Amino acid sequence: METSARYNYYLQTNALDPLSPQTSECLRQTAEHTTQELTVFLSFAEVDKLVGEHGWVMMQRRVSDVYAITARRAVAANVIVDVVLVDFCAYSADDMAIYANTTTLADTSGGTFDHIHLGHKILLTAAALTATQKLTIGVSAEALLAKKKFKDYLEPYRVREMNVLLFLRKIRKDIIFELVPIYDIYGPTIVDASIGALVVSQETVVGCEVLNERRAERGMPPMQILAVDLVSAGGTDKLSSTAIREALFEKAG
Repeated sequence: METSARYNYYLQTNALDPLSPQTSECLRQTAEHTTQELTVFLSFAEVDKLVGEHGWVMMQRRVSDVYAITARRAVAANVIVDVVLVDFCAYSADDMAIYANTTTLADTSGGTFDHIHLGHKILLTAAALTATQKLTIGVSAEALLAKKKFKDYLEPYRVREMNVLLFLRKIRKDIIFELVPIYDIYGPTIVDASIGALVVSQETVVGCEVLNERRAERGMPPMQILAVDLVSAGGTDKLSSTAIREALFEKAG
């Protein structure tokens, strides 16, 4: 396999089963031979069976599998990896042709999204899968990040916001994206009654019930809380913006 700046990898699999060892190795090799950008176009067999929360869990797990397999290369060589779900991205048949051979809810997700990495992309993809009309993304305002480690290496709000929007527009083209700054733990969740679901990382799900408590106090319906497991960098530490900023700090040394 030749080394290339960019590779497009088309993969059809069953969302109910983990990727096979052969597929995983082929994907890993493709990542190893990519120097700049790898886009994985992922399609699910029997996609009509992927319904409800169970279907959502299965789909986001397969997305996580792909990112986990490519994580080491992405981190070590700064290769951009994106996973596009063919069955849900609203790309046309013509859009996808070159790769063939190779509810009405407002949902929300939130985070710092600093130095956007694979963990962010999994979270955003999972959120995009739940939305049918509109996805609201809360991006932490700079005032909320004053105590962040290595804060001198934090990207400005507008850079973080734009990187999130560019990624979302790549993976889904048929819904509205609304990016809003958040200044506290609540963000838009306690003022927008149309938000029907909240997508968060597994490590933050415990504190989410307070959001529904505040909504109840205001006479708003509860949100469904959907938790996503994030990946590690090839079985090592969990991917984090803090680790990226620390590396930049040490490099500047």
